[in-house]
Amino acid sequence: MYYLRHGVRGYSSQSCRMDNISESGCHVCRLLTEPIPDFVYFVLEGLEAKFPCAVIDRSDDALHLKFMTDLPTAMVDRIADKRFPAK
Repeated sequence: MYYLRHGVRGYSSQSCRMDNISESGCHVCRLLTEPIPDFVYFVLEGLEAKFPCAVIDRSDDALHLKFMTDLPTAMVDRIADKRFPAK
């Protein structure tokens, strides 16, 4: 996950684990305690794409992300089955 740093040029990133995905969003967990802004770019290892997302819910160690554009069902199925890069 990538996001802009507050008041500084550049970006920061944080590793996380995705435990749920749909066409409209995903749930990620195992976050560090660093504050996460309301808009992020979600990146999956093995895929070239960066998915812009809005944080719609948060807990101490997890985020519920809404994709700014719904993903195609075929891509979601490949990601859920861990069969990517998408063909």
